[in-house]
Amino acid sequence: MPDLASLEPLLSQHGPAIFLFLAVIEGPIATIAAAALAQKGAMDIRLVLALAVLGDLVGDVLLYMAGRFGTGPLLRGLCRRINLDRHLLDPMTKAFARSGWRLLIVAKWTHVAGLPTLVAAGMARMPVVSFLLCSLLATLPKVALLCLLGWTFGLAVTDFDPPVWVIVPIAGALLAMMLIYVRRKDRRCV
Repeated sequence: MPDLASLEPLLSQHGPAIFLFLAVIEGPIATIAAAALAQKGAMDIRLVLALAVLGDLVGDVLLYMAGRFGTGPLLRGLCRRINLDRHLLDPMTKAFARSGWRLLIVAKWTHVAGLPTLVAAGMARMPVVSFLLCSLLATLPKVALLCLLGWTFGLAVTDFDPPVWVIVPIAGALLAMMLIYVRRKDRRCV
């Protein structure tokens, strides 16, 4: 497992681009890790804040656009995977007309409901400017809190260097438990 000293040149050269990509895909974990590295001096915390907000908004817009403009098997597959069908979409579309802001803020802060809600916002044709403003206002405190967590508690994680013989069995056990859970859940749904 590489230590932070060996990663610092890579981060100073390509860190912002790597972090932005990770922030689009999985923002909370990437933001906490980047803030911890910023505390160590590998990145600038202001850059981490700005890129975390940008990455979160880019991810939101991509999901919104998938819902608004997506057609065909890709969108149907995504909707099926997140259980977003007509029985859920019709009430959700009406809910966006009444309280789209509230739905988006709650979904973004809970993180679990974010994906289906962002896709549904696009499918419900929520106005783009309203969507962006609401998403930005929900993102700012979330990113600030994640950066604070990473800055404050991230040092313990970056200084922790367990041996590989401990990490591999734990990761394997966690992966096996996840696969068993997913298979059982899929069998119940059939």
